[in-house]
Amino acid sequence: MVVEAETLKQAMRKWTTGISVVTARDGEHIHGLTVNSFTSVSLDPPLVIVSLANQARTCAMILKTHLFGITILGDE
Repeated sequence: MVVEAETLKQAMRKWTTGISVVTARDGEHIHGLTVNSFTSVSLDPPLVIVSLANQARTCAMILKTHLFGITILGDE
């Protein structure tokens, strides 16, 4: 899924700090982890940055597939 710049901008306006979940999938294998460091780097092109431990299974999957998802958890 490609994220449009305006969609990223709207999401980042609502994000000050909190918890988000980074997930990755390789075939039937799915892994995820919680992060509290999630930052917008650029709107054009839409880029975000998260910091993951090299030893994390999620990190290995992202490096292999070049795909990941980020879910921002709400307060409810």
